[in-house]
Amino acid sequence: MAEKTYKVVKRTEYENRGKAPVYIDTSEILRDSKKTVMKLKLYNNCGKTVKSVYFNAGCFDSELNLCVQLRNIPYINVDAKPNAVFGNSQTVEVPDITCSVFVEVSKILFDDGSIWINSEQKLDNDIVTEDALGEDWLRLRLTKAIKDTKEKTELKKRMSANKKLIIWASVIVGCCILAFVGMGVQKYFSARQLCYKTAMNYYINRDFQNAAPSLEKLEQEFVYFGTEKHEIDYSTAMAYMNIHEYQKALKYFHKSGKYKQSVVNVRKILNMYGRLIGAGYNHSAVVQKNGEVLSFGDNSYGQCETKDWSGIIGVSVSGNHTVGLTYDGNLVAVGNNEYGQCDVSGWTDIISVATGEGHTVALKANGRVIARGNNKYGQCDVQEWTDIVQIAVSGNHTIGLKNDGTVLAVGWNSHGQCDVAGQSDVAFIATGEKNTVLVKYDGSVVAVGDNSYRQCDTSGVKNIVSAAVGSQYIVYVNADGKTSSKGVNDKNQGSVSLWANVMSVSCGNSHTLGLNYDGTIYAVGDDADGKLKLSGVSGIGAENIPIAE
Repeated sequence: MAEKTYKVVKRTEYENRGKAPVYIDTSEILRDSKKTVMKLKLYNNCGKTVKSVYFNAGCFDSELNLCVQLRNIPYINVDAKPNAVFGNSQTVEVPDITCSVFVEVSKILFDDGSIWINSEQKLDNDIVTEDALGEDWLRLRLTKAIKDTKEKTELKKRMSANKKLIIWASVIVGCCILAFVGMGVQKYFSARQLCYKTAMNYYINRDFQNAAPSLEKLEQEFVYFGTEKHEIDYSTAMAYMNIHEYQKALKYFHKSGKYKQSVVNVRKILNMYGRLIGAGYNHSAVVQKNGEVLSFGDNSYGQCETKDWSGIIGVSVSGNHTVGLTYDGNLVAVGNNEYGQCDVSGWTDIISVATGEGHTVALKANGRVIARGNNKYGQCDVQEWTDIVQIAVSGNHTIGLKNDGTVLAVGWNSHGQCDVAGQSDVAFIATGEKNTVLVKYDGSVVAVGDNSYRQCDTSGVKNIVSAAVGSQYIVYVNADGKTSSKGVNDKNQGSVSLWANVMSVSCGNSHTLGLNYDGTIYAVGDDADGKLKLSGVSGIGAENIPIAE
């Protein structure tokens, strides 16, 4: 093929000639209608005659992508004298897509038999001797390289076409999915908006019988976030509270956290139901809707003599005495009065009462606390307490919960049951002879005191609204009215897992009472002296709990 048929595609002059015995002066990429070749102009820069030269070349396409790398390209029998130009008449076939090359000398053979090798190059095992080289070998080698390059190019084209097809198919499928999802989302939000308008229309018009289930459906079937979710939960709770369905109201107030008056309403519900039952060391009592009190169990000190009481709205049972709270905020008491714990008839403006082994503690409407009875351990030193919203008493100690969610404690602390002072974010407190439990606003719990039966293990205990503490065991009630227990269960006092719709629990020494929302009483544990006879009582419950708007 005559050189004149070629068209120069790329010409590169190598200015940095280096110290090699032979350097590359110029490289050219030439193309005609049939093939593409590379031609090199070389210069013998040493004082010996060069017999053969080998090169490494990288061929690049128009986007400077390496399309093929040729190693040990031979220029043999050149017989280049010192300081002579040579090689510019020989060509090497390269892939058709080659637009530029990078070439370097890899090996030089001199006529005296010596060899120069480029020490900076990593020599491959495919370097052959000069005797094995020839035109057929060179042609086969370059033909294979060009063929491989063409096959790779075709494969790349096919892969590119397939990729485009896949992309278009994915786009079409994605658009269909988005359209389908879009219609679903639009339908979802339309349904949510309709349900919201319906529920809120009932609520605004104070049609709570219809508002309550509509709001509950809105909360259960649709997703809300942040303040909007709290508002839905709160409105649901308020609707149920207005129709006196206090268990559901308690559940949704608990879900709404500290939103508006949720905490206050939760306390009202728990206080109203919690004071209707009482489990003491060896006796039990329950307040009926007619204001009378039924008491069962040990009556050694007359602690069960409550049949003449009337107008009672709450009861507290511990040790060997029983105290009742009347509608007008006064107290009545029967039983052991060794320490004057029953001398409470002159107390007024009381909203809650709690009893220990030998002392009685009452919470007044103004948030102050008064106590009477045994004060050997300072369990009655509560006169300085203010802003109290709940009291819990057992054995010889007293626990108080302030309006801001912090806790106070005085009295006997032999097992660390009073190691709760200073705790914050507390929504509910409960205590027993050796343990104290704090229920946090988020439904988590803190249990301190004796841990002989792992009663302080709170693993798995969550979403709790209230609790009760017995002798070395604890019973929890969650927002769904389910109960669970931790600790000793030798007399089945902790066998409460099957209870449902529970509004409050009370623990004695070794027996447990639970009040179902339907007004029935659960009772398990030690039945000595007949203190579990309350399990046959029904019709217990709160009629009308004041609502904090």
